[in-house]
Amino acid sequence: MNRTACWVVAIFILQAVFTGIYVLVEDQRAKSPAPLLPAEPPRRVDTVIPSLNLRRRDGSTLKVPQRGRRTLIHVWASWCPPCRAELPGLLELAREPALDVVAIALDESWVEVTRLLGDSDNSNVFLANDPHIERLLGIRNLPVTFLVADTGRTILRFDGARDWTSPRVRDWLEGPTPPP
Repeated sequence: MNRTACWVVAIFILQAVFTGIYVLVEDQRAKSPAPLLPAEPPRRVDTVIPSLNLRRRDGSTLKVPQRGRRTLIHVWASWCPPCRAELPGLLELAREPALDVVAIALDESWVEVTRLLGDSDNSNVFLANDPHIERLLGIRNLPVTFLVADTGRTILRFDGARDWTSPRVRDWLEGPTPPP
């Protein structure tokens, strides 16, 4: 066998080995459990969230916050790994009758959001119409979630991803409204 043929065979074998390693690692990663999300307590705050104009997938708009109901305003993005990890649990909260959930994606269009969420009913997911929403809400890192009392005042701020289905987080959300 000539020298060129030996190199081609060696490269082929190396490529096969690397492909096999890649497949094994990806298989193990897919089988590993999701990372545990932190359960640090939220910060108590007493602020007013500015009126936000949000866009639904169908193009209609929604203004939040709305007085009269507790609202969880969650700011996230499809390109944020912790945001993607916590989103299913957060959207599960939307089924609770005592709490409105508004998940605001910072993505520029619905393309990536739809790719992540699929075509299921995501009536609680919106895009921000204001490109300065992060500045308006004082956000430096994602995800960030605000619990707005039925009075319209923000009472809790959750920085970072959470397991929204955990009993501890549920206690924070269902607890009494702190006085202003």
